[in-house]
Amino acid sequence: MSSSAAPVTDPERQPLLPSSANAQDTQDGEPIVQQRPWWKRKRTILKGCGLVFLIDLGISGLLTLYLLLTRGHHDKVLRYPGETVNWTPCGDLKGRPLECGTITVPMDHFNASRSGNQTFTVPMTRLRGSSEAKQNILFNPGGPGGSGIDFLKRVGVDMQKALGDEFHLIGFDPRGIGASRPQAVCFPDAKARRTHQPQFDGVDEHDIEHYSEVGAWTQACMDHVGEHAGYINTPQTAADMNSILDALGQDGLYYIGYSYGTALGATYATLFPNRTERVVIDGVLDNFIWYNNLTTEEFSQDDDTIFAGIFDECVKDGDACKLSSFGQTGKDIQNNVTSFLSQLKDNGPMPVYVNSTIFGTVSYDSLYRGIFMSMYNSKKWYSLADSLAQLMSGNGTAALLAYPDHDLRDDGNDAMNEHFLFVMANDRPAGHPTWPDDRYEVLRIASGAQKYMPWMTGNVASLLYLAQWRVPKTHAFKPRRGVDTRHPVLVMSSTYDPVCPLASAKRARATFNGAKLIEVKGIGHCALSQPSRCAARLLRAYMVNGTMPEEDHTLCERDDSEPYFNDPEKKAEAVSVLGMDEDAELMAAWRSLADAIPPPRFAGMGF
Repeated sequence: MSSSAAPVTDPERQPLLPSSANAQDTQDGEPIVQQRPWWKRKRTILKGCGLVFLIDLGISGLLTLYLLLTRGHHDKVLRYPGETVNWTPCGDLKGRPLECGTITVPMDHFNASRSGNQTFTVPMTRLRGSSEAKQNILFNPGGPGGSGIDFLKRVGVDMQKALGDEFHLIGFDPRGIGASRPQAVCFPDAKARRTHQPQFDGVDEHDIEHYSEVGAWTQACMDHVGEHAGYINTPQTAADMNSILDALGQDGLYYIGYSYGTALGATYATLFPNRTERVVIDGVLDNFIWYNNLTTEEFSQDDDTIFAGIFDECVKDGDACKLSSFGQTGKDIQNNVTSFLSQLKDNGPMPVYVNSTIFGTVSYDSLYRGIFMSMYNSKKWYSLADSLAQLMSGNGTAALLAYPDHDLRDDGNDAMNEHFLFVMANDRPAGHPTWPDDRYEVLRIASGAQKYMPWMTGNVASLLYLAQWRVPKTHAFKPRRGVDTRHPVLVMSSTYDPVCPLASAKRARATFNGAKLIEVKGIGHCALSQPSRCAARLLRAYMVNGTMPEEDHTLCERDDSEPYFNDPEKKAEAVSVLGMDEDAELMAAWRSLADAIPPPRFAGMGF
């Protein structure tokens, strides 16, 4: 606006003010000429256009600068002394930066001529510790087929609080799993996976009729992956961990494995005892059964005890358990639930309609499988009791959403079943001539095992895949006893574990010379599932200082302050970390980790 223009106190209202064109005020004898509205003036329009252009140019420049800086951030390579990994920033975890890297490993660590130039990629994600941290801890969350990277992203911060920031934490995807390439899958895409999925119904006589279909399915697995297929196994993954250590410039293995991850840890300690520095195996899968036996019914030996224990604890917790009104004692409630299950089995699936997009059926098998998966972690008991109580009272909505006959979320994109199958079948006795050619002889073996592991409702289907596995075995690994490791192995277990019983943990302790066992007195998969101050302190002391428990078999109490039936909708009162002492912070982290090992989606199909 020109400096000679009359001041305008409110430009937006100025056109609405009375005109002063006829006013006789003069300046130097001449009338004052009324100015045109500011947005109509030519010079102002030109200046406004220039201002808009400058603003636009400024925004464009800032955006370009941001993109360059952002790109530079993601392209930034982080290198550390003694390491050969090219790390790049890849997000954050609760405000703590993550870095990602990938190494390449030979297809066959044990026979270079078979490998040739064929390789696998092994991706890793790291949560760094303090500036004083020197050692990296590797994790495997189980499966087989679980992603260590996903595990770290879910629980890394709490795990670091539980173990101390003296360590960097690394989650990696084992060869063929998750983001590793080539991937252990049988189909090129989700559509093909959905199309070719055998429709088992849990009835042995029906499921065996899929025998030929399963044979074609396993052939597809071998053809799709090609020559890499036979090398997706636990001994090779154990050797991959040496490659990770070498890339990190670290001599000894620091490792915590859960569930199947204990098989990986025990295999590593057997193959490479001189590099076994701190190895923890929690929720132990018996390696002697895993590698040698056709069936694994021993894994389920505590399931009936756990089933009864849920109802015993229900009575103790009273109204907090929604099933408490169905009996005076735990045995009463158990009998009522069992009777309802029998009726559901005899009468067929119960139809449930929620709305026009959510409806279906709840069957004996789906409910049975849901109860089994709840055995993994007591945090699921409240929801289980609530769903069962509603279902037994005629309302099936909660049960349908929690335990549908068919997974409502399954869109065919989840390949974990195939990851699981590759590792399991390549590790264990599989295919012909280990298994008989005759389908009914296979059924006889599978049905015999099913009698001892009724909670794994898909066991027969699972064994069909093993019996017809087409990929040739490429390893001759056998577990052995009397292994001397650089530093003793620490074994952990709950008292009652639905898939990895305490008996397996005891055998593992006896396998490795000097190993010690920590048992947390409770129900759940892995000791980690039970909040225990005793176990938390012993684990940290082992990882930080190498301190072993005094006793060969230490019993740790489960903290009674954490009820079994705890309503997940009720938010716990927030406690500031600033107000916690070190011990309280340790226990807060341990409680947060109680459901760190969820049941896999194939939990009901058996090993």
